[in-house]
Amino acid sequence: MLAGGMVLVSFMLLYQDRMFALLNVFALHAVVALRLGGLAGSHSECTASLCSAMIALVLKGIIIPVARTAS
Repeated sequence: MLAGGMVLVSFMLLYQDRMFALLNVFALHAVVALRLGGLAGSHSECTASLCSAMIALVLKGIIIPVARTAS
């Protein structure tokens, strides 16, 4: 179900015309990637997938939208 959510959010990224809406979907993509990475990391006991998902969440989900709204 999460993989289908990633595909759906990826198509939503292609559909967006406005920059602010694109950043919101970009942040949503980071949240879905975090959940998918967390699920994969918990089942395989691999911390690398969880760490990469956390980095994606921090960069894509927090820093980029905050920097856009600050400027």
